[in-house]
Amino acid sequence: MLASGFRDDLSRKGYKSGLGPLTVMAHLSQWMAAERLGVEDLTRERVETFVATVGQPGRRVPWSMRTAAPLLDYLASVGAIPAWGPRPPITAAGMVIEDYKRYLHDERNLSASTIRNYADVARSFLSYMATSDNSLDIGALTAGVVTEFVMAEARHGKVASAKAMTTRLRCFLRYLHVKGLASISLIGAV
Repeated sequence: MLASGFRDDLSRKGYKSGLGPLTVMAHLSQWMAAERLGVEDLTRERVETFVATVGQPGRRVPWSMRTAAPLLDYLASVGAIPAWGPRPPITAAGMVIEDYKRYLHDERNLSASTIRNYADVARSFLSYMATSDNSLDIGALTAGVVTEFVMAEARHGKVASAKAMTTRLRCFLRYLHVKGLASISLIGAV
C-alpha cells in the first residue's frame, strides 16, 4: 500500500520513473525487516544509520539523507512517521559519536544494530563525563572517570548487561585513543 502511494506521489512531483526513490524504499524495507523494525520505529537516527550502512557498499554515488528525503517526506505526509524539523545543531559529543559510528562501519564492519548499541554506550559515557555547561574535555579523561561510569552503569542492570556495556565501552575507549582524542589508552580501566 505504501509503495503504490509513494509511486503515485513521485509521479505527481514530476519523477519520470521514480526508480531511485523506490530503490531506497525497497532497501529500507529490507533493512527494517532484518532489524525487526516497523515504520513506527523509524527515527532520524535510525534512518541516518540505514543511509550510512546500507547505502554505501558498491555504490558509485553514496546515499545521503537527501537521497532518502522523498521517501521520508511521503511517509510524513501520510502520517506513517512524524515530520522531522530541522536537524538540531550538532554538539562536540555528537560529532564524536557520528565519527565513531563511521569508524564502526568502515573499520570494524559492524552491523547497523551493533553500531547502534555501541554508539548508545558511547553517548551515555560522553553524557556522563560532560560538565554542567555541557563542555567536554576528552583529553583530560582518566581511569577514575571510566571506573566511576562503569560502576554507576553496573548498578542499573544485570551482569550480562554490564558485560556487554564494558565490551562496548572498551571499543569506544580504543577508538578515542586511536583517533588521538584521549592522550592515553584507557581500555585497561574497564
